[in-house]
Amino acid sequence: MRQTWTVVTGGEISPREAEVMELVGAHLSNAEIAARLCISVRTVESHVSSLLRKLEVPDRRALARRALTPARPAPVLPTPLTSFIGRVSERAELTEMIKAYR
Repeated sequence: MRQTWTVVTGGEISPREAEVMELVGAHLSNAEIAARLCISVRTVESHVSSLLRKLEVPDRRALARRALTPARPAPVLPTPLTSFIGRVSERAELTEMIKAYR
């Protein structure tokens, strides 16, 4: 699941910057990020510098910590219209169908 990032100061983070930030959060090197995203190492360095400036964090380690805490909470899923409570036989039938026809 992709996270959406909004920055109060310095504007918004681009989708590519969000991808770089996610991979920095996964502790990948610039070379590993470049290979994963099919871009140059210099471009990764540029995105990291831009993120440090936009997020006003001092270093890559702080950026990695920030990558783990998105600015917005994840969207809430809607309440289901029906439930499976009390449908033991239907659930058992579905389980068998999935096993047989997967």
